[in-house]
Amino acid sequence: MPGVRISDGSSFRQLKASEGVVGTMTQAPQAALPTLNNRYRLDAQLGVGRLALVYRATDLQRRCPVLVHVLRRELLEQAALRQRFDLEASHAAQRRHAAFPSVIEHGEAAGRPYLITDDVTGTPLRDHLPLHAEYGLAVARQIVAAVDACQRAGVPHPPISSAHIMLDDAGRVTMVEHWSLDAGESRRDRTFYRAPESGVAHSSVASVVYELGVLLHEVLSGRPGQAGVPPGARVLPAQLLLADLERLIQAATDPDPAQRPGDVATFGRMLEAAAGRTMTTTRRIGAARGQPAAAHTSAAPAAASPPSRWLPHRIIGLVLMIGLALGLTAVTYQVALTVIPFVAGLERPIADGLERLGIRPPEWLTGVVGEAGDVLVVTIADEQGLNLRQDPGLRTSVLGVLSSGTQVRRISGPVVVDDVPWLQVRARIGDRDVEGWVSAHFVRALE
Repeated sequence: MPGVRISDGSSFRQLKASEGVVGTMTQAPQAALPTLNNRYRLDAQLGVGRLALVYRATDLQRRCPVLVHVLRRELLEQAALRQRFDLEASHAAQRRHAAFPSVIEHGEAAGRPYLITDDVTGTPLRDHLPLHAEYGLAVARQIVAAVDACQRAGVPHPPISSAHIMLDDAGRVTMVEHWSLDAGESRRDRTFYRAPESGVAHSSVASVVYELGVLLHEVLSGRPGQAGVPPGARVLPAQLLLADLERLIQAATDPDPAQRPGDVATFGRMLEAAAGRTMTTTRRIGAARGQPAAAHTSAAPAAASPPSRWLPHRIIGLVLMIGLALGLTAVTYQVALTVIPFVAGLERPIADGLERLGIRPPEWLTGVVGEAGDVLVVTIADEQGLNLRQDPGLRTSVLGVLSSGTQVRRISGPVVVDDVPWLQVRARIGDRDVEGWVSAHFVRALE
């Protein structure tokens, strides 16, 4: 395994004495604590997993905490399980994503295979649920990216389960095979996520997509899956989920594998798109800010004026003024109905003529942000609008949403990223001029 130190030392003499004395290990003098390879001081036993005992230890060389995984003693004579421990250690060393603990060393001492990894902090994800939409999506995106990285590398990933995913205070995710669940508990836990077509041993790509859909539902709703009941059959709280996220979960957990997203990467892109729309619709772009309260000033009270008397001629004058105002309003309205269509028809020719003369047309004439560049119009059919992104690409930040019919001015492009041509445009969102990138598939030249 590249980058992993393999040890064949025999310094496991003290490990046997440490097993079963978790309560006194941390109370003993430091020199008395068992040490592996004269480097890893075993501080406390954390749990017993499917194959291994797991200890929190101190790396005396690097002066940092680590985890020591040791094959359980009763499995030493079972060749198949011993081989599986070594294979899973090899797979752990090949995972390249921040959501997996790095492998430091893998070897054997005193006949006991062991694996040393970075320490894992946090608590199981299931203890934090439900998460609010924005935080839950950030967590889900880390998990999907980690699973996708494993599939691209051709190595298996730890179980997809809220019990096997650790979440720390900073919102960082770590996927592990948790040491607090034995083989039976782990199997029962995974039944809540298993796709209808899944076998006992390994899941297909479509089955993994199903498991991610179940987990996404659980993260946002706080309710674990129910064996045999697809998440799409349950209604999620409206305040936590937009319609496009609910549609994504419905698609990922479709009973028919052929109807699900094709692979984890596709599911990830759909999640990114749904997350982008969720983030931008949680607040209004360009909404007017509240004005500060006016300063209190003291002034002398105005002199009292004598009460007015409503004489008949004043009443008549007021009635005449109201009638005149209504008449002028009616006339103005009729004139506007006649003139506005005519002026609107001249808007583009006048603007084009000014641009040919090197004169920038005013925004009140065109309704488009100034400067040079072709005028484009948004043509997206989605009622939620077209994302204006900070950079080209499906995973970049969303600056705002442009509704169909919005006019924008082209700056540069096209640039192809994620198999999509992108145009850099300038647009008006609320009371702000914003520059960003939009998909060229959903804009056309203004005629």
